[in-house]
Amino acid sequence: MSPSRHPTPLRLGACGVGRFAQFALAEYLQVEGVRLVAIADADSATASDVAAGLGVPALGVEELLEHPDIDLVYLGTPPGSHAPQARRALAAGKHVLVEKPLATSVADARELVELARRTGRVLAVNHMLRHDPLCLAVGTILDEGLLGAPLHASFENLAQDEELAPEHWFWDPARSGGMFVEHAVHFFDLFASWLGAGEVVSAEQVLRPGTPVRLVEQVGCTARHGDGVHVQQYHGFHQAQRMDRQLLRIVCERGDLQLHEWVPTSLEVQCLADAETLARLEQILRPTRLERLAAYEGSDRDVRARHREHAADGRYLLHASAGIPKWSLYAQLVRALFSDQVAAIGDPGHQPLVTPEQGLAAVAMAERAQELAAATTWTGPA
Repeated sequence: MSPSRHPTPLRLGACGVGRFAQFALAEYLQVEGVRLVAIADADSATASDVAAGLGVPALGVEELLEHPDIDLVYLGTPPGSHAPQARRALAAGKHVLVEKPLATSVADARELVELARRTGRVLAVNHMLRHDPLCLAVGTILDEGLLGAPLHASFENLAQDEELAPEHWFWDPARSGGMFVEHAVHFFDLFASWLGAGEVVSAEQVLRPGTPVRLVEQVGCTARHGDGVHVQQYHGFHQAQRMDRQLLRIVCERGDLQLHEWVPTSLEVQCLADAETLARLEQILRPTRLERLAAYEGSDRDVRARHREHAADGRYLLHASAGIPKWSLYAQLVRALFSDQVAAIGDPGHQPLVTPEQGLAAVAMAERAQELAAATTWTGPA
């Protein structure tokens, strides 16, 4: 079976309609040529309420995955459900959009990628950060070598757990896959998009004391990406909602880039640059503010790092902004990814920005991190 131009409208079925899925559906239904046909949820009361609000029927989960009047299935269910549900939908001839992760194991993720290939269906995973304008700008800066070679990168995720009660599926590795699989896949994928394929070389995890279940609240890992770029990630779910914050940094030979918040809303680039490099950075970033921290003339223009010589007219700090609030940006990104999948369903020649193979690679890194972290575990402070 091979993809063909989809009928208009493209008939969408949503399986799993919790709070985030409802947010995502509101964006998907703004895409031209898409019509919601039905929804399903393991919680029948939730399914009935959401279906009534959307004016569509609530079906059983299995019925929706195989329904003949559905072309595309969106899976907003917990990660442990992704593989069996996506497998069933693909086998029934449906295109599938699955929330991250693609699956909770490499074996399952690989099976889904191969099944999508055999059936000719378009399989997508919601790694929507690849569509983020600031992330794309970072990729262009790195690809063009404007700051020299990347050497080190890090991501510090100080995340809220105010909305994650101890019984929430997030803490249950049987349902979530564990923190690396459920959450860090976004950043394994993002760093791979910038720096090349990665390999996890070490990992650890920290347990929360005094909990009735074995609750992992912090994880960290070190990976090697591309030509040997050293990348560290830390994820801790232990903050109040109002203190949720993230910082991503990439250090290069002649400067660094810093992205703020996990859906990046601002970018700062500090660097040594000549006039030509500065002009190109301004063209890419269209900065909201440019600061010249120092000016160099004559022999002061000569700088040396890593035993290499460069010329710089000054040291600069460029500030760029997404220009919209985080949740508005988030909505824009999930809509962009969905639109890209719809385009691929309609045109077999269209190459989407996010591929299932990328989702598989992220799961492979996450699974390896989980394995290494299991061997390096301790209990955090009370």
